[in-house]
Parts: sequence; structure tokens; C-alpha cells
Amino acid sequence: MPSFGQLEWYDSANQHGVIPNGYLWRISGTTYMAYDAIDGNWLFNITDVPSGTRAFGPNGEVLIYTLNVNGGWLSMWNYTKCFPEETTVMSAYRPVGQVINGSRAYSWNATISAPIVGASTIRYSIVDDTLLFSNIATTYTSYYGTRDPYTVGAISLKPSSRGNLLWMTNYSAPQPQTNTIGVTRVYLTTDPVNRVFLMREKETMINLGYSLDDGRLLWTTSPLPQVPDWEYFSTSGFTAYGRLYYSGFGGILYAFDTKNGALLWTYGNGGPSNSTNNGLQTPWGLSPINVGAIADGKVYCFTTEHSPNEPMYKNSYVRAIDAYTGKEIWKILSWPNPGSFSAPGFAVADGYLTYFNCYDGQIYTVGKGPSEMIVSIANDVIQSGSSVMIKGSITDISAGTKQKEQVARFPQGVPAVSDASQSEWMEYVYMQKPRPTNTTGVLITLSVVDSNGNYRDIGTTTGDADGFFSLNWKPDIDGQYTVYASFAGSESYWPSHSETSFAVDPAHPTAAPTAEPIQSAADMYFVPAIAGLFVFVAVIGAVTILILRKRP
Repeated sequence: MPSFGQLEWYDSANQHGVIPNGYLWRISGTTYMAYDAIDGNWLFNITDVPSGTRAFGPNGEVLIYTLNVNGGWLSMWNYTKCFPEETTVMSAYRPVGQVINGSRAYSWNATISAPIVGASTIRYSIVDDTLLFSNIATTYTSYYGTRDPYTVGAISLKPSSRGNLLWMTNYSAPQPQTNTIGVTRVYLTTDPVNRVFLMREKETMINLGYSLDDGRLLWTTSPLPQVPDWEYFSTSGFTAYGRLYYSGFGGILYAFDTKNGALLWTYGNGGPSNSTNNGLQTPWGLSPINVGAIADGKVYCFTTEHSPNEPMYKNSYVRAIDAYTGKEIWKILSWPNPGSFSAPGFAVADGYLTYFNCYDGQIYTVGKGPSEMIVSIANDVIQSGSSVMIKGSITDISAGTKQKEQVARFPQGVPAVSDASQSEWMEYVYMQKPRPTNTTGVLITLSVVDSNGNYRDIGTTTGDADGFFSLNWKPDIDGQYTVYASFAGSESYWPSHSETSFAVDPAHPTAAPTAEPIQSAADMYFVPAIAGLFVFVAVIGAVTILILRKRP
């Protein structure tokens, strides 16, 4: 099993950027083994890596801090020191097939300026800034009750003052809330944004914020309203964007401001689109909710538990929550297994979330997918004054739609649908759920370039649940048109467009009927009289000829 992943930015004469594919590291004792993250092939080993607290440097390099309380020193092991510096040979930095001794790969070793309390452990570090240490427990399973007093302190990691003890404070254990029950206080996490380290009291479910710069108590949260019974067992707290996100078996995600401890919002105990209530499906009431990852302004949560029954509970979800407002962005049926029921484990990279779904034994990758637009016109030559029917389709062409099952079920392609329809639609496409009846499509903009070279929008239309769209339009001038169907993209799909053309012929001219001449009164009488005269003359002539023929 991999222990952790690494993406590192490396600059040399032959490379500028992140090392392709990244590394998956497996730790066995003091040996770090690197594997290609794409194909799983072994690459190289580093031996004699020291124990300590692992961190990442500004370029993604692996760092390990070692605090030796008895010896009074602090060191930083640096992965990059295992390789030749300023090398122009790429293979020297990526020594495929080699085993490297890392026993001397240190950036520095500093003497601590003053003695610190024994049994202290590194709790948090900010590279080249501050290291926090303490002898207080970090989990409720370590022991119940609080060391009295417990000690917290900070050491400078800045190059100009490295090793200086900045402060060290002994704190009294919290007083019992009843005659016999004590309060268990543990270290929770640290927020580097507002420079606050946080403690939590298990029995009261109160959080405390202390200054990372001098150890002063800055704030204490108010008792939580409407606390679910199972909240007592919640242990997961993480910081991002100047906020503390806390969740667990109580089924509620809490967001606190780390500047002042104010409760900003909750998710899970509200109405539609803000509820983890599973009714009578489980004994929990509100289903446990845990933080799987925090990235891109979102808190990705999942539902599982310590010892789930078989078959697994229905209606378990992976959820994307807006990290600033607590609004549910989407949720999808899944029972994920990120590695622990109470710790982050989702893989997030390049805007994509990946997890293993125990419901169906498949790996899911969720993120914005590509779309494909097709537009056509049946009658591409029309007469002036006629209208034209523009129609087409827009489909989802993500990698998942190319799988055998999806190709068989959607021979015309998987329709692209609106963001509001995504959750149920994806369950229908990939999880054999019923086809939803309220699916809506995406907005399509239709535009033309007319025969005068003018570009203009002619209307918008919305695709349906089959991805089909159409628009009837009557051109206003003759000539050739180019038609563009465009989808601007959404939170679910990248943009796409397609084009076609048609022509408008001028109307055929129709000959005007010949008008009957208007006769005057003279014409009405004189012309017939003349005609009668000609007839009379012709008759006289014929008679004369007959008379002459009878003469001897």
C-alpha cells in the first residue's frame, strides 16, 4: 500500500515544471520506495531516511523534521539533498533502478536555544517559519483526562533565527464539569492562515484557539446548539481558508472562524439540501459525516462508520459542500473507503476527486467533463420569406461514457444535463438507478454570420433530457448563412460548439397579367361599323363576280 503521494516542481537545464506522473511512496522501516503513479512500476529507493514529522516544501519536496528534546537539537532532512545539485543530467535526479543512501541528506541541524519539556512531540510546522510542539495528547484514544499541567511551545524555523525557542507555556488541565467527571482536552489542529493552534474538549465539545506566535488563549467557542447524541465521539478537525471544519459521528459539519471562534454555519441538521438524516435506515438518525478532502473552495464529505454492517446501509453519500457558505453543491450515492473512517483520504488533483465506492466495487472520478455539440439543418436552401429549423444534440463525452455498459445503454451518446440534474442523472447513468423524471438540459445559444458578414445571436434554447434541442428562425435577408450552436459550459461540463450553413434564395418574380384595353364609345360603334362595311363590300364584290360570269 502506498504511504503518500508526491508532486514536485523541479528546475534544471533540462526540466522546468512538475516531474511527470508524480511519485507514490511506500515506507518500510527507514526505506522510502518510489513508484510511478501512472503504471505502478518501481522507480528507486532511498534508504536510511530518519524518523520524524513529514512535511512538504514550497516545491513539493519531502521534508522531515526531527526534534531531539534530550539532545537539545532540531534538524530538517530534505529529500532533494539525496541527488546531485545543479546537475544537467535529468537521470541523476530521477535515478530509475537505483538505491540511494539518504543518511546525509540534511538541509540543516540547529541547536535549540533553551531546554524544552521532555516527551514533547512536533504538532505542526510552517516551512522556514515556525514549529509547534507539545506533550498533550492528539487523540482521545491515547488516554482519558488531561496532563496537568501540559506544555506547548514554538521554535523558530526562520533562517536568521533557526532553533530559537520563541515561547513555551504550561497550561493547567481544565476543571471537572461535575463532582466526578473530568474534561479531556486534546490538540486538534493548526491554522497557518490566522496563525492559531486549536484544542478541543471532548466532554464539553468546546474548541479553544491559541496564538501560534505567543501561546495566548484567543477565544473559546460557545456550547453547540442541538448537539446530537453521537457528537461525543467526533474527533475530526481540519483547517482551510481561515476556518475550522469539524465533523464526525454526530452527522453535522461545523465551520468556525479561526480568528474569533464564531460558528459560521452548519451542514447536516437543516432542511432539504442540508440534511444527513437517514430516517429509519440506520440507528444513527443523522448519518455520520467525515471530511474526505478540502480543495477548490469545497469540503468533500463522506458517510461511513467504524464497523459497518453487511449489507451496508442505504443512502450513504459523497457530498460537496461550499467551504464558505455551507451550501450543498452536489451529492451522489456512494459508500467510499478513503482509508479511514475519520481522516481525509480522497485523492484530489487537477480539479478531479477520486475514491473507491464500496457499494459497487468501482473507482469513481468526479469532475468537469467534456461535451460534444452537433447542429444541423434539414433543408439548407430556402426561399426568401421562409423559416428554417435549426436542431441538434449535445452529449457528455467523458471517459466514463465510453465504457461498454454506457455505450450499450446510450447508443446515441449520454445526454449532457443541467447542473441541478447532475446527481440523480449520474446515479442513473453509472449506478443503475431509475431514470429521473425531472431532468433538464443545458442552455444552447444559436448565432449566425449572415451574407453581409455580420455576426449576431438569433436566440437561445434548452436541450431536453435526451440532449436534443431545436429553434425555428426566419432569416431577414437573402444569401448564405453560417450557423453556430454554442454551449458556454457549466460546473459539470466544458464548453463546446458546432456549425453548419444554409442559404436563402431570392423569391422568383411572377409576370403581371395583361390588362384588357378600355374601349371608348367611338370604338364601340365605329369599329363594328367599319367591319360591317368590309363585309358589305366583300358581299357586293362577290355578287358582281357572279353576274359577270353569267354573261355570254
